[in-house]
Amino acid sequence: MRKLLLHFSLIYWLIVRVKNFLYDINFLKSQQGSLPTIVVGNITVGGTGKTPFTIFLTKILSEKFNISVLSRGYKRKSRGCFEISEDQDVLATGDEPKLIKQQTSVPIYVCADRLSGINLIKKQHTETQLVVLDDGFQHRKLIPNLSILLLDWTRPVKRDFLLPAGDLRD
Repeated sequence: MRKLLLHFSLIYWLIVRVKNFLYDINFLKSQQGSLPTIVVGNITVGGTGKTPFTIFLTKILSEKFNISVLSRGYKRKSRGCFEISEDQDVLATGDEPKLIKQQTSVPIYVCADRLSGINLIKKQHTETQLVVLDDGFQHRKLIPNLSILLLDWTRPVKRDFLLPAGDLRD
């Protein structure tokens, strides 16, 4: 089945390539957030442990810094940017931000636009010193201070293809 999708992977590659080129020549603008940021990401879809690593990293860093976490809130049914609460339904927050909220004691925000989310965190949590972004590696609009890229060593990227024929995002 994946071999049948190779032509669509070529189209996807072209779209990703053009988008990245437009950012590389500054036609599309990238900028740093209003707070220092660490992005936890991957280049494949699912299964690399981004959320568990984000929880681990947040717990370690929150011992020395005031941390907030920002997530897109993938598959959530709500819109906009907001801080999630313990009692909010997972449909409003997305499952990953909800899990991070249950496992940590730091403010957790959801926002598809990472720069807007960081600005909201800075406005609502003035003590925040650092924002950890769960799954923001492909969000070229934001220039992070540090990117941590996770890979699944059991799925070598050299043997994979771009979506939809394979699992590579970029």
